[in-house]
This record gives sequence, C-alpha cells and structure tokens, in this order.
Amino acid sequence: MKNLLLQFTFLVIISTLNIYGQINTERYRQDADSGFSGAIDFDALAQTGNTDFQHIGLGGRLNYNRSGSYTFLVLSGGYGWNKGEQFSNELITHLRNVERINDWLQLEAFIQFDYNKKRKLLARELIGAGLRYKVLTSGNLKFRAGTSYFYEIEAYDLDENAFHDKNTNAHRFSTYFTFEIDLKDDLKFLSVSYYQPDVVKFKDYRLISENTLSIILSKLINFNVRFNLRFDAKPPDGIKELDTITRLGLSFKF
Repeated sequence: MKNLLLQFTFLVIISTLNIYGQINTERYRQDADSGFSGAIDFDALAQTGNTDFQHIGLGGRLNYNRSGSYTFLVLSGGYGWNKGEQFSNELITHLRNVERINDWLQLEAFIQFDYNKKRKLLARELIGAGLRYKVLTSGNLKFRAGTSYFYEIEAYDLDENAFHDKNTNAHRFSTYFTFEIDLKDDLKFLSVSYYQPDVVKFKDYRLISENTLSIILSKLINFNVRFNLRFDAKPPDGIKELDTITRLGLSFKF
C-alpha cells in the first residue's frame, strides 16, 4: 500500500500544479451544478521587531459534481520561518469520492498523504471509507454528521531512545459533526469537529476542530477568518498535546 500511496501523491502534485497557488474536508465540499469547480486559498502572516516570524499558506481544490454525487481533490500546504530559520513545513494531499445513496445518506471513500515538520511527522498515509448523513437542512442552516473507518501508517523524526515509536500503524474510527449557517447574504459560518480514536487503544485519540467565518466579497472572492484546534492524546516525544492557530486569508473560486 505504501508504494500505491506514494504514486498517488506524485499524481496529485502533478495534477494540482495549475491550481496550487489535521485536513478538514468539509470546507471543500461544494453545492454546485454538474461539472467542475474549484478554488485557490492563500493566507500569510509576518511579524518583525522583537519577534521575527513569517508564515505562508497555500491550497487548492478541484471538485467534480454529478447528480448528487461528487469527487474532490485537495492540496494544502504551509511554510514558516522564525528568525530566518525554518520551523514549519507541511503538506496534505487528499482525494475523496462521495456517492449518493438517497436524500439523506451518502457513501464516502478517501485516500490521503501528509507530513508536518512542526509535529515531527515525516509521512502519514491513510485509506478509508464511511457514511455521511444529512441530519438537518432548514433555510440558511445545515447540520451534517459522518462516521468512517481508516487505516493509517505514520513515520516520525525521533531519536532512537524516544518513548514514542518512530513507525506506527493504526486502525481508527472517525466521527464528525458539521454545522453551517448563512448569517447574512454575505456572511457564512462553518464549524466542524472530528473525534478519531484508535480502534484497539481508545486512549489514543485525536480531537480536531475548525471554525471558519467567511465574508463574501464577490462571487469569486471570500475573505476568511479561521480558528483551528487539534488535540492529540498520544503525541510523539517533545510535542505538546494541544495546538491552536488563527489565520486570515482569501479564497478565489473558479
């Protein structure tokens, strides 16, 4: 499976070069007519003086919608410096197919590769499938839930005497809830929360939450304020359990 995932990653990078200017796939789902659509996301942060810090985030999405079912491909990455020294280097590639079963139930299958230098993660490969439920749709309000299973392989940059294993694999459940509301014609709020326990070791779990406030500047451009939270109950040596980040950025649709 490792060779298959590495080949997939290479194809994803090649396929997304034209749109490439803990992943939350919910913000990449699009209610649209049949055919292709997509977006490019960009955010940046810079601070100088007593603190010399810069970070750039780039991402791209390509959707293909068809009769209630859809497929989307995502590439998202970031690069950061602190006092001229690289401290952050991360990339996620994700491919997901969603098939409509009926008006309230969908079947999902997905594959992903990612790495994150800040968390000492050299490589993570996973493949999985599950169900997605339309719990509520009422006017400007949407509430969705989903549950899936995935198998993951991880490699970490750790010392030989580290307590955490350098190479791990796990079977995990992933349960998520997504809440979306149109506050005004030009203002939207999306909140998504994931719970991902190890099937065998339930004390080894992750909690991920992403909250996005989008200001619609035009049909093609959104301004986004994002607050992300990630909790890992069993992080590698030297890595804290809790990470939070707030980002401002733009999204360009096509």
